[in-house]
Order: sequence, then C-alpha cells, then structure tokens
Amino acid sequence: MRLRSEPRPGPLRRLLLPALLLLAALPARAAWRDPVQRLMDGLRARPDEATLRRLLAATLDFSRPARFILRGQPGATPQAEARLAHALEARFMAEWRRRVPQSGTLDWLEERPLQPNGALLLARFTPDGDGTPVILGFQVEDMPAGPRIVDFHRDGVSLMRTQRSELGALVQRLGSLEAALAALEAPPRGS
Repeated sequence: MRLRSEPRPGPLRRLLLPALLLLAALPARAAWRDPVQRLMDGLRARPDEATLRRLLAATLDFSRPARFILRGQPGATPQAEARLAHALEARFMAEWRRRVPQSGTLDWLEERPLQPNGALLLARFTPDGDGTPVILGFQVEDMPAGPRIVDFHRDGVSLMRTQRSELGALVQRLGSLEAALAALEAPPRGS
C-alpha cells in the first residue's frame, strides 16, 4: 500500500540530471587542457631527444591510435599494436626534429565532451609574425596516469583517421600487414 505519492520528474529534470552527472564525472577543463599545454610548452623549449621522449610519455598515448588504425586489419595482434605505437612515436619525434616548432599563440575556442571519457579541444594557433591561423583539435582521453592526447586534428581532419587510411593503402600496396609495419618502422627519410 502506497501512503505517499511522489511526483514523477518532469522531462527537463529527466534530461538535466543525467547531463549533470556526466559533467560531474568529467575532469575539470583545466585537466583536459593540461597535456596540450605541457606538450606545446615543452616543444617550444626545443628539447633534446631524452627530454622529448619523457614529454611525449607524459602527454600523448600512441597505443590508442595504434589500436584504432589497426582495427579490422587481418593479422592485427597486440604485438602489431605495440610495433605501430612505437613507429608512430618515432615518426612524431622525427617530424619535430625536422621542423622547429613555431612560436605563436594558442587561443582556446571550444571543448566538446566525447563518450565515454574524453574531450575534443579546439584551439586557434596563430604563428608569431605574419602567419596564417589554423584551427587545431586535440582529442584527449582520461587514462590511468591522467589525461593524454590520442589524436590531433588540423582544420577538422583527424590525423588518426588519415593514418588508418594510409596504413590500409600501404597494406594493399605491399601485400601484408607485416610488410607495412616493417616499412613504417624504417627510419623516415631525412632523419
């Protein structure tokens, strides 16, 4: 027997409560931006190789992109993921050695929550001098060691998705995932 009837929550309350719970579960905005800011500041300092490796380990996660890039590839194993993650890190380091990071300003534009535990941070990077601003996106996910960058976007184009397409084309051209991984593990030209 019901002694007291409680009112049913209205539609707004039914929508608002889960949204507030989701927002409460997300790290604060500063926590999402922290790995991006540490990476940008660290790269501006033109670090040596050992310092750059530590910086990347503290701000980026290469295993998540490797898993995404290999998804659906015949022969994709945890060992293949580890090899690809290592190759992605080596290529990132080679790219920054070849190009001295430009100095400029990073203006935060927007933060879009991503399910289940991440955010896409959009920023405008304006190089010092007469440079043309570009829109950069940083996909950040919460990891056991704290938030890490897992993907970069430039003018709306995802680096992770681009690399997935490129790996598929490389596998098709070379005939196997093993051959494609060996090609990616080879030192980049000019390094």
